[in-house]
Formats: sequence, C-alpha cells, structure tokens
Amino acid sequence: MAKQIEQYELTERIKQVNGASWWRGWDSKLERDVSVWSIPITDARLEQLKQSAAAAANLHDPRILRVLDVVWNDEIFAVVSEWAHGVTISERVLGRAPLKNAQEIMQSLVQCISQAHNQGIFHNALTADEVVLTASGIKVRGFGIAGVLSGNSITKAKQADLAALGAIGYAAVTGTWPLPTTCNLPPAPISGGVVALPSQVTAKLPNYWDEFVSHSLPTISASADQVSISELSKYLQEQPKAKAKDSYVFDLPPTKLTKRGVLGALAGIAVLFVAGYFLVFASLSSEIQSNPVADVETGTDLRNEELPMAAMLILTDGESKAISGKRPFTITNGQALQIQLKERRTVQRVELDLSVGGANLFAQVSDNAITIKSDLGKLGEVSEAPTTAIIFGPRFITGNYVTIWFELTNGDSVQINRVAAYGTPS
Repeated sequence: MAKQIEQYELTERIKQVNGASWWRGWDSKLERDVSVWSIPITDARLEQLKQSAAAAANLHDPRILRVLDVVWNDEIFAVVSEWAHGVTISERVLGRAPLKNAQEIMQSLVQCISQAHNQGIFHNALTADEVVLTASGIKVRGFGIAGVLSGNSITKAKQADLAALGAIGYAAVTGTWPLPTTCNLPPAPISGGVVALPSQVTAKLPNYWDEFVSHSLPTISASADQVSISELSKYLQEQPKAKAKDSYVFDLPPTKLTKRGVLGALAGIAVLFVAGYFLVFASLSSEIQSNPVADVETGTDLRNEELPMAAMLILTDGESKAISGKRPFTITNGQALQIQLKERRTVQRVELDLSVGGANLFAQVSDNAITIKSDLGKLGEVSEAPTTAIIFGPRFITGNYVTIWFELTNGDSVQINRVAAYGTPS
C-alpha cells in the first residue's frame, strides 16, 4: 500500500540521499502529481529546511518548480513542490551530446538563476540532474530543498550556483560532468591538470562555449568567480555570429585520469569552495536519523532505466510484421511501431532518432497488443518532431506493449535509427 501524509500519497520513491527520501507523490485534493522530499521529524536540518522552503515558496519565475506546501506527522517532515513532466539534461545528453538548442537552454537557465539571486534565493546544489526539459521549456527543481539536504556551505552558495551554470553548459555540449559534485554523468576528461575545454571534447563547437565555461568553472580557471551570473549571458548572445573553433580534439577517455590531473582540478575548486563545503556531509552523518518512510535505500533514479524489449513489430492496416534486430529500419506514413516489453512495466517516455524531422507521433501503452489507434493508454504525442523525438505525457502508464503511430508530413517514409522506452519496474 502506498504511504500517505495528509492529502499526499507517496506513489514512487525515486531515491534516498543523505538521510532524506525523494518521492513522486499524488495530491488527492487537487488531483496532480507532486514532488515530495521527506526527512525524519527528529532530523537536525528540519528548522533550516522549513525556513529555506518558506523563502523559496515566494520565488516568482515560471521556470522554477515552486514549493507548494510543508507537512508533517509524528514520524516525518516533508516539503511538497511542483512536479515536472519531462527529462533532465543528464538523461538527455548521456551518450548523445551535444544537446540540441543548448545555447537557448543555457541562456534561459542563466536568466532563471539570475532572477532567483535578485530575489535573494540561491539553489546551492544545482546540477544537470536538477534541470528538466519540458514541452514548455526548462524547469529547475530543488530550490529551497536541495541545498539544505546536501549540506552545502551557505556562505558559498552564490559561487556554487555560478560554477553549476558553467558545469551544466559544459555537460550540455560534452555529455560529461566537470565538477566533483555528484551528477548522473561520467566525469569530464582532464588535460594538463585541469578539466579539458569543451572544444577539446566535442569537435566543431563555437568559440563561445570555451569562453562561457572558462568564466564560470573553477576546474578550468582559478579566477572563474570574478564574473557575475548576470554577465554570463553575454558569452552566449553572439551565438549566430560565432564560428566553430577549429582546434585539436584530444583523445581523452574519461576513465584515464592521472593523479596530477585530479589534484589539479581539486585545487581549482578549493579557490571557491572552503573545506567546510566537503566536510558538512561528514558532520551531519552522526545526526541524521533513518527515514521512517524509506524501506530500502536505492541510491539510483529508477526513472532513467531503459526497459528491455522482447520484440518489435510494424503495424500496417491492422496487420503486423516483425522487425529483425538490425538498425536502421523504415516506417511509412500511417504505419505504427509496436514494442513488446519483456515484462509488464511502467513507461515514462519513448525516445526515437529519426532520419528527418517533421513527423507527428502518438504513443500508447497497453496490456495487450493493439492494432487500432485510440486514446486508450495514451502516453503522449509530439507534433512535427525533430530528428530526436521524446514522447511523454502528464502520467506514466503501465503495460506490456508500447505502440507509436506515425503521421509523416515531409515525405512518405522515415528511417528509424534508434528507439528506446524508459520507465520503472511495475
């Protein structure tokens, strides 16, 4: 049975970190998904979390997921905030960087964080895991919550947000993470004792990416804290005029890190982050109680799991034909692609790489194989999808089959180079 605290049903625990649990919840009064972070009622961070959440609740920016409520009972204290339907930057770029429209996304993120700072609120635990890409733009989660639960130094919050912006921009074009903070991306490669520039990791990047990270990342430049967040946007504004940097791309496998390189990178961080930044976790460990609502610590974001497939079929006029395991394959106008999962799963999203953009896509999840398009088990739809399409909706759907219907507006057929479904165990 799902756990309940006041009107909020805790439907899916996403992860447990540093004595706190993060849940996907359901607001039974307003019938909407919510995000819920809970800690034991005896946790020493409770008052700080309550004050931080109250301050963040007054943030005014549509890109920030607002704090909605704080609730508690005899066992736990919880902060309730908006839920974002989409995929994080980490999920989107992992193994497939650079991110399309990275410049526009980072420009919006810089403006968002600048607006929050103007209101006296800092995130203090921002990573590529906290920025969600949605149909209406970016959404930033964790304001008023993540910084407290991570135990980061409050006195260095502004510098931490500055470094995080540089790191997220770096991740958006390289698919790696250039800071020692925790993120669901592999570490950035090291060159000459410091983190390699984006142009050394990804070929043919415009010059402004190197400038952007050099003015914000302490693992690249020890003077990175001498620019304000509001000034960072100027390094992205000349994007239409910028030329690709024709520089040598180093063969720097992320797994080959030298001791000198790691020490050099950490030395850069030390300029901005005092020793307390790294020691707070240890100081809190003796005070943190076990979470009464957490059965087992998972430590992973289960929503990012690629679901195993048993078979794929192409549906045409009510008939089906199996696809071999080879890629790519072709879909014609009016056909559907049906995925049979190896076991019944809760599906979060479907991703496809297409040879051309412009297709209208509609996805359904069902317990049985279907041959007719309907709204039954509708996962989501995308109009004029780009060459990399992500289909998701306001609710996750559980079933054995995922069916994607194709309406092609720019031709009679489209080549499918990759297809994957993501979700959770049922």
